[in-house]
Parts: sequence; structure tokens; C-alpha cells
Amino acid sequence: MKDQKLELKQKLAGKLSDSQKIAKDIYLSIVDNIDICEFDFEWDLSDGKMISNAVNTSIKFDFPTNSILKPILLSLEQVEDVLTDEDYDILSGLFQNISEDFRNNYLEKLKPILRNKVLGDAPENVFPMEEIKLVSMDIGNKPPCDYVIVVQRMVPQDVIADGGKSGKVTEELGEIHAATGKDLNDIIAEFKEKGDDRFKYVTSAYKRQYWFECQLNLWVDYSTI
Repeated sequence: MKDQKLELKQKLAGKLSDSQKIAKDIYLSIVDNIDICEFDFEWDLSDGKMISNAVNTSIKFDFPTNSILKPILLSLEQVEDVLTDEDYDILSGLFQNISEDFRNNYLEKLKPILRNKVLGDAPENVFPMEEIKLVSMDIGNKPPCDYVIVVQRMVPQDVIADGGKSGKVTEELGEIHAATGKDLNDIIAEFKEKGDDRFKYVTSAYKRQYWFECQLNLWVDYSTI
């Protein structure tokens, strides 16, 4: 088994060495699946100019089933226990090459996507987006649980606090959902029927994906003219 993993490790490095092909695959994973990508963005302007060089936009997504990175990530997971420090250095260098190829060949092509998804198709003569930088590119396997549970409450205005009774329900909802597969809102309804005060002001809950197989962290110039 160990010999098989060592052989797989060598093949993995060979696959990752084709940085141009992988950079293109990452770009196509975005444009061909744009509706399931998540865009996080926040920035501050002063007199219409950017006031920070920190990351202000992230594009998060999982690779589609036809992506060449799907089997690569699976291979990475399979050989993780036989990777040495030297292997990690080699892999880090290969991923840096991928980032550089993406930066050189596809970064500018993200501008129309960001104009649509972030700026709501605001005109170029208002937001020229003159500069875009790839600060980092994170690629990796997701943990078994790749989401967080968001609990929504509606507390009456005349109620200042409920003594914390409804404050610690998220963990229990997650445990029951993971063990049974029940819908989160059905679980809430069951607790309400039992008269559990912790759920008195809980109205609903939903899962939000937290971990993704790829995340592009960008700095975009959203200065206005």
C-alpha cells in the first residue's frame, strides 16, 4: 500500500506541473459554474478612492466533476500521510506556478464577472476597475463538515433578553441533523412542540457552506471617477 502511495505521489507532482492547463481549468470552473460561486466583498472609499490594499473580494467555489483538479485533490488526500517536508515544499512551488499562470493569463478576464456580480453591472465610466491583484489562491480538500448553521430569531421588541435560553441551540441542531439527516426546520418544529424554551424565538435555520475547494482572494480597485 505504501509503495502505491509513493507511486501516486510521483504522478501527482507530474499532473500539477502543467500549471497553464490547471490555471485554465480554474478559470473555466468559475465561468462555467458562475451561479454556484460565492462572492464576498467589502471595501471603503475616501473621496472616491480606495483607502486600503487589503483583500476586498473573494471568489469561492468547488470544482465541477469534470475539472482536472477533482482527481488531483483526491490523490492529495490519499497520499497525505506519506508526504515529507520536501514534498510539501515541492507542492507549494507547483501551486505558486499555478497562481502565477492564472495571474498572467486569466486575472483580467475576471473583471466583467466582478462588474456583474459585485457592482451590479455599474458602468465602466463610473467604476473603471483599473487594477486587480491576485493576493492568494487557496486550493485544497474540504473537511467532512463544510458548512455552518445559521439560526434566525425574531425577538419581540418588548423582550430585552430571554436569559440565554435560545442562545445555545446551533450545536444541538447540527448534531441532530448530522446524525439523522432531518431538515433543520423540522427539528426546530419538534422542539417547539415539546415546549422547549430555548427555541421560543427561533424562527428558522439554514446551512451555509463555509469551506470550499478553491478560494481566490483579490484586491480590486473599486475607485469611482
